[in-house]
Amino acid sequence: MSSFGLPTTMAQTTQAPHPERPNYNHGGENWKTKTPPHSSTLRYSVFLIGDVGAPELKEPGEPSLNFMRREMLVAGPKSTAIFLGDNIYEYGLPEEGAYDRKVSEQRITAQLDILRDYEGEKYMVPGNHDWKQGNKGSLEQVNRQQRFVEDYMMRDSTAFSYTGDFFIPRDGCPGPFEVRLQDDLVMIAINSQWFLQTKERPYGSNSGCGVANETDFYTQLEDIIQRHKDKNVMVIAHHPLFSDGIHGAFSPLPTIFFRCLLSINTRLYPSPSLARFIHSPASTAA
Repeated sequence: MSSFGLPTTMAQTTQAPHPERPNYNHGGENWKTKTPPHSSTLRYSVFLIGDVGAPELKEPGEPSLNFMRREMLVAGPKSTAIFLGDNIYEYGLPEEGAYDRKVSEQRITAQLDILRDYEGEKYMVPGNHDWKQGNKGSLEQVNRQQRFVEDYMMRDSTAFSYTGDFFIPRDGCPGPFEVRLQDDLVMIAINSQWFLQTKERPYGSNSGCGVANETDFYTQLEDIIQRHKDKNVMVIAHHPLFSDGIHGAFSPLPTIFFRCLLSINTRLYPSPSLARFIHSPASTAA
């Protein structure tokens, strides 16, 4: 089982970590020497971007967002754009009147604005920062962001064409949220921070999520994958299901303990890597 409790059969084999060079999945090591297919042969494109929670707000704006927008507009309706969470640093969207509300709004609208006049489908999932890092008020914080982004886009429905639910999974629910992007391409969205919450999260048969607990979630997830076993299935979430980086515990041991001991306002926050050592591989992170 993975650290999220997913069956190991769902995980793919990765290369051993290396401290001095990027890690590529097998087959992608020499990507720079390969000629990509001509754009005329592309049937569909998916644009993924995450951790843009503090974009450059001064003109000309955030370079990564500018580049993504140019490519999105070229791809048009034969594409999907997905924001992978940590949409607002440091603690998501605070309530109105908070000292950092204005800059938080600016950070999220800078991302939403690249979707103006974009004809493809568009989605956003939350990350741990959007969940207020799991602190008190985290569920309300992430739901506040959901309401804000959807209200912002609805106020200018001409520029932001409606293509279905945007902020997914909704209402702090875990998912799995299924979307058929193409006849042979299915997307499954997971609210990964739900599994890391210890208190504030929709839970139980009356949660309104259609998922009562972790077991129920995995049953539904496996059912979706089984139903689409002959198609391309793409699972999206903020936290990686597997990683060759620090979130996969591939860091020198002193670095791991150093992160653990970082103190913010006298509170200690263990790193994801240390959590990987503490929890057995068969446990869930709920």
